[in-house]
Amino acid sequence: MEAQEALTKIKDLVEAPEVKTEVSSKQFTLNWKDALKGLLIAVGVSVITVIQTSIESGNFHFDWPAIAKVAGASALAYLVKNFFQPAQMKTTVTNAQVDQLKGAETTSK
Repeated sequence: MEAQEALTKIKDLVEAPEVKTEVSSKQFTLNWKDALKGLLIAVGVSVITVIQTSIESGNFHFDWPAIAKVAGASALAYLVKNFFQPAQMKTTVTNAQVDQLKGAETTSK
């Protein structure tokens, strides 16, 4: 009886994969995700620029016009790259039940 139950569980695990497909924005289009990532890039590059110029000059001084130019240029470069990049598809195949069993296996050891 236990062998039959084990075989049934294994069969259920093998037959229940979950497929997730994620498509990036199409070529010559931008979406909100691209805009948010562009904003993050702009902020990150600006922070790095402030740190770099502070280290080079020896004092902590904010040159706001220069920071704004760097932020704008980095955000624009990121958005232009995404605008011209062809759409990319990312497919992930998982089996939630197998993942749960693996998690239970590691916690029981």
